[in-house]
Amino acid sequence: MIVFIIAFILINSGLHLQILHHKTEEQLKASYTAEATVRRIESQLNRYLEKSSFLKRIIESGHTMDDAEFMDVASLMMDKNDALQCIELAKDGIVTQLYPPDQSEVLGHTMFDDTERGECARKARDSGEYTIAGPFELIQGSMGALLFDPIYTEQAGEKTFWGFSLLVIDWNKFVEELQLNKLEEAAYQFRIWKFDSESGEQVTIAQGQEPAGEDALEVVCKVPNDEWHFDIMPEGGWYSGTQMAVDALFSMLLALLVTVVYWQFAVRRYKDKAHAEEIKRSADAERAANAAKTGFLARMSHDIRTPLNGIIGLLKINETHADDQELIKANRRKMMVAANHLLALISDVLQMSKLESGEMVLAHEVVNLNRLSEDILSIVGQRAADGGVSMEYDMDAGKVVYPFVYGSPLHLRQLFLNIYSNAIKYNHVGGRVETRFSFMGVKNGIVTYRWEIKDTGVGMSKAFLEHIFEPFAQERINARSVYNGTGLGMSIVKTLIDKMNGTIEVQSEEGHGSTFTITLPFEIAEEGGTAQDEPAARGSIRGLRLMLAEDNELNAEIAEMLLQDEGAEVNVVRDGAQAIREFATSPVGRYDAILMDIMMPEVDGLSATRVIRAMDRPDAQRIPIIAMTANAYDEDAQQCLAAGMNAHLAKPIQMDRVVQTISQFCSKA
Repeated sequence: MIVFIIAFILINSGLHLQILHHKTEEQLKASYTAEATVRRIESQLNRYLEKSSFLKRIIESGHTMDDAEFMDVASLMMDKNDALQCIELAKDGIVTQLYPPDQSEVLGHTMFDDTERGECARKARDSGEYTIAGPFELIQGSMGALLFDPIYTEQAGEKTFWGFSLLVIDWNKFVEELQLNKLEEAAYQFRIWKFDSESGEQVTIAQGQEPAGEDALEVVCKVPNDEWHFDIMPEGGWYSGTQMAVDALFSMLLALLVTVVYWQFAVRRYKDKAHAEEIKRSADAERAANAAKTGFLARMSHDIRTPLNGIIGLLKINETHADDQELIKANRRKMMVAANHLLALISDVLQMSKLESGEMVLAHEVVNLNRLSEDILSIVGQRAADGGVSMEYDMDAGKVVYPFVYGSPLHLRQLFLNIYSNAIKYNHVGGRVETRFSFMGVKNGIVTYRWEIKDTGVGMSKAFLEHIFEPFAQERINARSVYNGTGLGMSIVKTLIDKMNGTIEVQSEEGHGSTFTITLPFEIAEEGGTAQDEPAARGSIRGLRLMLAEDNELNAEIAEMLLQDEGAEVNVVRDGAQAIREFATSPVGRYDAILMDIMMPEVDGLSATRVIRAMDRPDAQRIPIIAMTANAYDEDAQQCLAAGMNAHLAKPIQMDRVVQTISQFCSKA
């Protein structure tokens, strides 16, 4: 009971302090809002005062304006979009000139004799500062206010009252300019008022649909010869809904008190048991992590050794049967297949490492989705045909409402190839892979497309579906010799899709195939742009003089021979420093192009390129420098281009692409 009473007192004290704190915060926000509105009022008044001052300065300079000149000046001052209704000159307080002239009923009106205007006119005359009269009903019949700006002329060294520059302001438009409706949109009640100079009563200048109550915060807006008062408070008061919050907080704290009491007993009972279970869970997690690591290393060892064993065995067979050219050619084709598989394994592991470390950067290029789809389908179509699997694709080019988008074509191609490759690999002869494409809409320049890829393959269990996107996860590890792979493909796909702000969903049933639903948003690009160009012709490098910077002797020997077979003259240097010296000491135009490795001793390829580009010789800027490196990812290519290289070729080199790239840039040089 004592604990309950103490808690009750503390709770109510805390609630009271919270109410006071909440009210203080709300009043501070309301004060900022009111002061911002006051600044808007002052800004609008100053804007109109600047127009009045224009006339005032003309008259104070001693210039006398006739009616025609006054009309010209006043017409320039009027703006149909603002609240200025009429411009008047009142010499000695009597209206003598006005614009527009259709309000002639005001002419000859004496301001000092008017009950509502006379007091403000005298204040302006005696103080020398502008004064605002109103709002009240104007002689013209509408609701408005008068801005009296006193004018003094100098005669014999003494200033003499000349009269007024008068602006007639349409009050309703003026209130609209102050944007007071935004206060109601922000859930505030407000009223702007002033004291009547004669009666001392409050006169409302403007207010919301619900004027502020008695507990409102008051902010004073000082104008010359007067004060405007701004009352403001939130709708419903400073702490609306407090009782509900008090009840909820009281219940929560009381429940917390009961929970704490219960916890004291429960902890003693289960502490030892929970500690033991935690130790067991930690040990199980450690064993699972070690098992996963060991399993992955075992699978990788098997997968890497398998193609290597095949390549080494085929090399030995070729040595033994050196005279059988048909066998040797067949074995070379098999070695190329094994080598490509080994390269794919290594690329998957390296790419997963880059994705997990955050080093992978997606490109932002114009992509033609129609052409990209054709490229992907042409690749997977051949694989499907080889495996006896039919491809069905319903995409009509008309469904791609915005074919040109910004994206990373390399990674888009990779994620779809991974999904299609699995759909074909885990299928059966006579099976199908169906694709449905959908346009999901466009919003704020972002178009969203959806692909549904369904296969008739072996499918997956519900238990494995929970782990399908985990690195190295494979349901049929004992069938690796049949299906191959590292178990990284779907993890790479999921990470790439996440980086593209998309989603992927998987439905599958063992023996009945799988369905992958990919949804991707794209930033819309202008049609044409710099989307992928048509493949260039292979060209020729016969007769070209090339410098090859390569530190690995075997790679240098292979590249040199392949380039010489294409008819090129090749000079090999072993690192970036030698490449710099060779280019610097060679005659201008000696080399047609430089093939530059990146990772080399002494000076790397990027640094060597920068040094060559900075040399003071005519061919330093124009000679094509082409990266030929094992650094094969898109961000590696971007680094090469940033260093001053013209192109990036990934190892292992493909001679058709090497020849095409060299001939392309040499023809431009």
